[in-house]
Amino acid sequence: MTSERRQEQRAECFSSGELLFEGVAYTPCLIWNMSATGALIEVEPPSSPPDAFDLVVHADGVVRSCLVVRRTGRRLGVAFTI
Repeated sequence: MTSERRQEQRAECFSSGELLFEGVAYTPCLIWNMSATGALIEVEPPSSPPDAFDLVVHADGVVRSCLVVRRTGRRLGVAFTI
C-alpha cells in the first residue's frame, strides 16, 4: 500500500508545456496533471532535465518554478517552489 504524499489532489489537464533552464527553452513537455503545488510532466528522450527548472504551461502562459521530486522513466513529478 502506497501512502499519498501530495499536499493537494491533482486534476488531469493534458496540456503542452516547455521546460526553461537558465532562461532558455530546454525541452517541450506534456503535462499530465497539475495542482496548486505540483504536476506530473513527461519529456521526450534523450532529455534529462536538471533537478530545478521553470515550467511554462502553454494553456495559460504561466511560468512556475519547479523542483523534481520523482523521476520514473520519461515522467517527472515536480513540486512548485516560490
